[in-house]
Amino acid sequence: MSEIRVLERYIYPVRSLPGIRLPKMEISEAGPVLDRQWMLVDEKNALLTLKQRPELALFRVTLGNFMELTWKDGDSMDFGLSETEGEAFKVKTGDGEVEAQEVSEEVSAWISEKLDKKVRLVRQTDQSQKEAHPVQVISKASLELLDMKLGKKVAVSRFRPNLVVDALDAHQEDLIEGFYIGKVEFHFVKKTPRDEVIQTNPLTGKVEEEPMKTLNAYRKEDDGNVYFGSYFATQGVGTV
Repeated sequence: MSEIRVLERYIYPVRSLPGIRLPKMEISEAGPVLDRQWMLVDEKNALLTLKQRPELALFRVTLGNFMELTWKDGDSMDFGLSETEGEAFKVKTGDGEVEAQEVSEEVSAWISEKLDKKVRLVRQTDQSQKEAHPVQVISKASLELLDMKLGKKVAVSRFRPNLVVDALDAHQEDLIEGFYIGKVEFHFVKKTPRDEVIQTNPLTGKVEEEPMKTLNAYRKEDDGNVYFGSYFATQGVGTV
C-alpha cells in the first residue's frame, strides 16, 4: 500500500445534513469520530434522507462543545453532544437497523417546524456507534475530470466524501486495494453508487439535472449504476 496525501476532510454528524470541513480528522475503531452519529427519523422511525427532502441541504451544522443547527432563515438550535432522552428504539435505515434515542422533544419540535413535517432528531446509542462504518474517499483528479467535462466547478459537498485525496489518477480510488495515512490503514470495500442526491444544489436545496447527466455519459456501468468515489474500511486509530 502507498501513502496518500489528504487535501480535505469532512464529517457529517447528522446524516443527510451538510457536513463540516475539518483541519484534522480523528479516526477511531469505528471510523471518523462524530461522523453520522445523529439522524432525522419520520413517524415510522425510518431515516429521513436528502432524497426524500432536498431542503435538508439548507441546514448548517456547527460543532464545538455543543452542536448547533441553523436554518436558512438564520434561526438556530443547539444541544449537547451526549444529550438524549427517553428509551432507545430501532431506526430503519437503508443498511438495516440501528438503535437510537431522541435528543430532545424541544429540538425535534424545532426541526419539525422548519420542515413542516413531524420528525425526531435521534442519536445512535453507544453500542450502535461502536459498529464500524466505511470512509468515503474521492480523488482530486476525479473531481477535476468531472469539472472539465461539465465546464464548471462542481461543489464537492454534493458527493459527501470524508476525504478528498491527492496522488491518485482520476478514479484510481476504484482500483487500489488500499492505502495508509500515518498509522491508519484504509482497505477498499466498494465503489460508491450515486443517485439523485448529488443533483441537490447545496445552496438552494433544489434538484438539478447536473452533475448526474454528465456522469451518466462516462461513469455508468453495466449494472446500471453510476459510480463516483469509493468506500474504504479503516484499520487502526489516529489523526489524518
